[in-house]
Amino acid sequence: MIGGTIGALAKRAEEVYLSLDEGGRTLTRQIFLRLVTLGEGVEDTRRRTAQSELRAISTDNDTLDEILDAFSQFRLFSLDTDPATRTPTVELAHEALLREWERLQVWLNESRDDIKLQRQLAGMAEEWRANERESSFLARGSRLTQFEAWTHDTTLSLTPKEHEFLDASLMQRRRETDAESERQQREKRLEQRSQTFLRGLVGILLVAVIVAAGLTTLAVNNASEAQTERDNTRNALATSDANFGRAEQQRLYLSANEAMDNNASGNVGMALAIRSLAYGYSAGADAALMRASRQGVIQQTYTGHQFELYSVAYSPDGTLVATSTEGGTRIYNAVTGEELRLLAQDEIAGSVVFSPDGATLLTTGIGNLDALLWDTATGTLIRTYINESEPYYASFSPDGSKIIVWMNDAHQLWDTESGERLESYPTAIDDTHELMGLVYAQDGGLRFAIRGEENRVYLEDAQTGEATCTLLEAGTAPWSMFSWGNDHPIGVIAT
Repeated sequence: MIGGTIGALAKRAEEVYLSLDEGGRTLTRQIFLRLVTLGEGVEDTRRRTAQSELRAISTDNDTLDEILDAFSQFRLFSLDTDPATRTPTVELAHEALLREWERLQVWLNESRDDIKLQRQLAGMAEEWRANERESSFLARGSRLTQFEAWTHDTTLSLTPKEHEFLDASLMQRRRETDAESERQQREKRLEQRSQTFLRGLVGILLVAVIVAAGLTTLAVNNASEAQTERDNTRNALATSDANFGRAEQQRLYLSANEAMDNNASGNVGMALAIRSLAYGYSAGADAALMRASRQGVIQQTYTGHQFELYSVAYSPDGTLVATSTEGGTRIYNAVTGEELRLLAQDEIAGSVVFSPDGATLLTTGIGNLDALLWDTATGTLIRTYINESEPYYASFSPDGSKIIVWMNDAHQLWDTESGERLESYPTAIDDTHELMGLVYAQDGGLRFAIRGEENRVYLEDAQTGEATCTLLEAGTAPWSMFSWGNDHPIGVIAT
């Protein structure tokens, strides 16, 4: 069942791709290559990308919007906004696409080195712009030579910001090359002048002592020039040391950002950023340190998982952690990280949630039609709630007496104790209205979360049919996720 579901995602992605014209297919490849973070010794992962970055590599925004709409309509893309900047973002909705869509695998295998170089170039370009285009932040040496050769061969599209940084680096290299050539020519002229002078000096010494005295004065002047050259050399060496310090400082905070891009913990990013700051303050190192602090420091690791996690839940009192993955659900001591017990299942445990009193645990499975109720303390299966189709998610009512099961075609209400199904509400209400979920108000009354015309989302009293409040006004972007905390009056809608 799992293989069929994942295979269906890959098949749908291929169908959307083949429905595009030639220009759309070319742009689709560029988009997907920017939505992936390459793994080093681990699997590749999805990357949240600003829509502005994708628009920067496209010359046809209408085609770009068509692609984003097509893939998000079939829930292959997740459209969101960055929490810090509120700018629109794009992300793969299913990480399984990276492993199962054959065409995407071919793209990644063909372009893996190109993607690594593009990310390095983009990071250096962003740092250069953040430091007011200071020339010391430009690419130099073998790295610049590598970028220059790569841009002539790669099929990866670059943004205007990346092109600007590369062009500025090449222009700076030309200026430095011209300056070095001019210095060498000047030294050669000085050398030729000195040789001519020495030959003349021999002849003049034979003529008169007075001329020799004049030449002595000239020699003193030449000595002064030599001292100036030595001073310039010492200054150049000092500048070289300072440039090394800046380069090492930049390498460290870029490594911090790269590690965090590859899903490293905040511990790694923080250590590299602090080492960078040891060379002196820089905006890049400071930004990397702030990002690491926001990314969080690992306080506890819960081990034993062999496959991808699908859900994590804390018990109400915060003493237990439950995780769902292929093979079942694991319960851990939240403080020590010790695994207490395994609730074994043949399928993938898709979602997990504690009851309000923490005494029981409710799980649903991918490829399993049932919702299962477990005893938290013993790991014993208490009750099975049998469904006609696969449930996506299940939750408790605030008092724990009822269970809400969300499926693709219906939302069901069950009695927790007896296992009796009380109600089943179809997802499709009519041509313009859709039931998004069941929620409980603070007064204990059941509410329907409904999406109506022009994507208006509102709550309706299940008993009276009266609309109690509007969550999203008509005319907003289509929603892609709905979540509601039945133990707190807080909801989340992703558009």
